[in-house]
Amino acid sequence: MTKAVIVLLIIIGGFIAGPLLSGQTGYVMIAIAGYTIETSLVVLILALLLLLLLVWLLDWAFKKVRGSAQRGLRWSAKRKAQKAQQLLQQSTEDLTTGAYEAAQQHAEDSLRYVQDPLMALSIAAHAAKLQGDVVSEQKLLERIQTYQDDASLAFELAQARRAAPERSVKQMQALLQRFPQHLGVQRQAAEVFFEHRAGNALYALMPALERSQALTAEHLNGYQVMAYQGYFGKATDAIEAHQLWRSLDASTRKLGNVRVIYVQHLQRLQADDIAARVLVKGLRKGYLTPAHILHAPVKLKWHHQYEPLADFIQDYLKQAPQDVDALALLATIAIDQGDHELALRAVKAAVQVKPNNFLYRLLGDAHLAAGQSEPALAAYRQAAK
Repeated sequence: MTKAVIVLLIIIGGFIAGPLLSGQTGYVMIAIAGYTIETSLVVLILALLLLLLLVWLLDWAFKKVRGSAQRGLRWSAKRKAQKAQQLLQQSTEDLTTGAYEAAQQHAEDSLRYVQDPLMALSIAAHAAKLQGDVVSEQKLLERIQTYQDDASLAFELAQARRAAPERSVKQMQALLQRFPQHLGVQRQAAEVFFEHRAGNALYALMPALERSQALTAEHLNGYQVMAYQGYFGKATDAIEAHQLWRSLDASTRKLGNVRVIYVQHLQRLQADDIAARVLVKGLRKGYLTPAHILHAPVKLKWHHQYEPLADFIQDYLKQAPQDVDALALLATIAIDQGDHELALRAVKAAVQVKPNNFLYRLLGDAHLAAGQSEPALAAYRQAAK
């Protein structure tokens, strides 16, 4: 290669030195589009050499920059791989030592560096399970399922969420048909249906949500209220409401929130005697607890038709006299029924067992209903502390 370059330089030097030594540098004229360029042969050769040198320098600089960039990318990729390996190794060590929270954190941190996230997600999900963090575990499992099922699913979900309300609901329904068992699709579809008040779509999804247990109790309660209020809201009388109730499968009728929402609609239809029997049956069979009724996600009203419920609660309190929720529920029913003595006795017993802001507010309500303004004010002040 070196010899060839030397020979080429000698030839080029001859082309330049020959005309110069002979005193005849030659003459060259170039005519293009009406323009003419006149120069000597030596100058033309030198210009061509300079042009070739410039091209060579540009090519050398480009290769140098590209080589540096490639080395930088290789170094960065190698560093990321090392970082991912360190974090994954640390997460597995944390698992063996029982540091489950740290194991989950290290595994999730490694997701920024790994190319295939399945191992990191699996470790993080296992660590969340060992901590008893059901929500985090479920979300991580959903991400694993998304990677395994369809690489474009995450993009489709994002598109559906950004669409206009009606289109968003339809796109989510289409995704549910394609991925009926996918927990991530179920969760995001429920959020979209709830956000856009699509009660019928949410009602159709509820059995899957209730079976999967993929939601927090707070979210599930909110979805159940919207879905089943729309479902029972179609009834125009107690007979239709009862038919809708019987149309539900047995497992759904055992859900406390569903039973309470059914009772709310029976109250709306002025079928309080039936509502009382539904509540008592739920309590007797263990589908409901006093706490469930007391802190129901819907507002319930208590009239004299609910005396069977009050009687059941009083009988229950003979077995569990310190059940604060049962005492508070009895006080709430007694306030609505105008039995001020029973209301005050029940709520005072509850406050004595477990004083809190809720019970002090209820005590204030009981005093106020009995026309005792000063004790009511004192109770409200205590509740505000």
